[in-house]
Amino acid sequence: SAVSIAQKEGIKPPLSTMTESKFVQGAERMAEYSPFFGQRITKIRDNALMGLKNFADRIAHNIGPDRPPEVSGNLAKEKLALLSQVFDDTRDKLYNAVMPILKDKPIGVENTVKTLEDVIARRSGELEPAGLGRLRNLLNKLKPKQTERGFSGGSYTPSKEKIIDEGVPGMLSPKVTESTPGKFSGGSSSINEIPTHMSGMLGQSPQSSITKYWQMKAERTNLGSMIKSWNDPASTGLQDDLKSVYAAMSNDMDAAAGAVSPKIRAAIDAANAFNKKALDTLKSEMYKAVTSNKVNPNNVYKVIIQPNNPSGIEIGKELLGDNFKDIARQWWSDIIKPKNGSFVSPADIMKKIDRYGSTINAMFKDTPEILNKIGDLRKVSEMMT
Repeated sequence: SAVSIAQKEGIKPPLSTMTESKFVQGAERMAEYSPFFGQRITKIRDNALMGLKNFADRIAHNIGPDRPPEVSGNLAKEKLALLSQVFDDTRDKLYNAVMPILKDKPIGVENTVKTLEDVIARRSGELEPAGLGRLRNLLNKLKPKQTERGFSGGSYTPSKEKIIDEGVPGMLSPKVTESTPGKFSGGSSSINEIPTHMSGMLGQSPQSSITKYWQMKAERTNLGSMIKSWNDPASTGLQDDLKSVYAAMSNDMDAAAGAVSPKIRAAIDAANAFNKKALDTLKSEMYKAVTSNKVNPNNVYKVIIQPNNPSGIEIGKELLGDNFKDIARQWWSDIIKPKNGSFVSPADIMKKIDRYGSTINAMFKDTPEILNKIGDLRKVSEMMT
């Protein structure tokens, strides 16, 4: 019962709160305003409210660390700001682990080349963003332009064919000739670019300078550093394009690694599944809201912990990890915050707990002792109301 819970928690509520008798409640109310008993009854009531506050504070201590709300909020915002880097680092660790096996293995560059060509085609122009030149350089490494040698000025001696043996007509003895190729003399030479699609017609084929796994990994690392250090707010669109190139390079690396070993392929698939889940998380409205400058650190909990929204709690826990405790404590501090004066309001506590409903169950499903204490606090608050 609420009375036994209160007594167990060291709360001694006034007699009127422990009975439904209208006579007892009315008598105590009258005595509270009498000159003989009023001060004593008021003290009993105040002691009970202090006991309720202490009970609520003990729950707070079990929920999470005691930090100012703005500190808890800032910790959560900083945690989310680092998430993207954490996900990239997870994949990098996998690549580093398999480098001894894959270092000199061949690698295809199809995904990276296609993505680079798409980005460069869309972004090229007189007002193209800074950084596009570096992408062109990377594309030239992966897919060099074809060239032919030309000459200008001077004179040209045409090729000649000299008959060595006429052979025997009607017999199987063929005519034998000796050829002298044409040549330029004097003048100057030049190098002309040939469109890639014509290289086959000219008997030439492009040769990428990035043909091994370690070479692609090095280029991917360099591009990752470029993305991290990007600080041009006027060209954030290109930063997104850089990320798409980075992802294409990762896909080419995955394909190369998977071709070498089924075990490596399985590990990469697991990492990719993790990264897909991470990407979905980073796209969530909650992530965008918490990391934006519009959310005051004092109110971060309001974005994550909402009435009857258990799915939001699951996302919040996934995003914040251990830092979720800070946000839960921030929320609870608001639940038990005194409305007026120094005492908590039993009626307010009861209403707020009821308002959040199923959200509370989701928050503390892994800590049933806290969930039970919150239920006990609600019962005592209802009794004292």
